[in-house]
Amino acid sequence: MSKLKACPACGKEVAASAKSCPHCGKKLKMGLWPRIGLALLIFGVLTVIFSPSDEEKAAALASELSSLRSASAASISPRGELAEAFVFGSDYTDIQRENMEAELIGKVVQWRLPVYEVSKQGDNRYRVQTGEGTGTVGTFLVIH
Repeated sequence: MSKLKACPACGKEVAASAKSCPHCGKKLKMGLWPRIGLALLIFGVLTVIFSPSDEEKAAALASELSSLRSASAASISPRGELAEAFVFGSDYTDIQRENMEAELIGKVVQWRLPVYEVSKQGDNRYRVQTGEGTGTVGTFLVIH
């Protein structure tokens, strides 16, 4: 790969890394990779500047946990239509399941479900899978 390129203004050879032509002084365009690098650098700096501090994260988590403690559980059953919709081989369509899932998002439920498997996902993080063979919906939980 050549380390020289032609200046678009005067046509003389200049180093591929040159920012301007040493012969005519024409400013040369930055290549694609330096632009990508610059964009990533700017993104990284902005991420560091605007990311919440540990104290802000802890305060937000405490607030969310407080609201969960005072929330009342929705009267959504893990049995019946919900279990039928999400069981393997169900006759329900993906759209019907997506609509049912949308009704669950943001709701607090209190269910007693049989545990099928618990696996460790990392430090103080566990994934719990409940069984669906007892006429209830199967679920996955991640506990921190």
